[in-house]
Amino acid sequence: MGVGEKGKNNGVMILVAIEDRRVRIEVGKGLESIIPDALASQIIKEQLVPSFKKQQYAQGVSKAVERIAGIVEQHKPAASSANLPFGQSSGRSSPSSFSDGAGFEV
Repeated sequence: MGVGEKGKNNGVMILVAIEDRRVRIEVGKGLESIIPDALASQIIKEQLVPSFKKQQYAQGVSKAVERIAGIVEQHKPAASSANLPFGQSSGRSSPSSFSDGAGFEV
């Protein structure tokens, strides 16, 4: 099973489990060069978690969708790890499960 158009797997799915306090962004193989796991994690940390901490779930999802749409519209592959800030990687990241210090797991 893929995410997005059949044969292209060019979709993005945001999974939110509010009661479990978990969120994940799944990216189809056709978009992995544009939205690698490191960038998906950054979107979670910067767009979703801050709104979710305030119980503004729709706002967080909306911000994440806007950011993802903007990235996809540019059709540019994500920067290589050499061009990312120290400590970030453009490759596959570990499972997106950690505590942000406020108890919201992502």
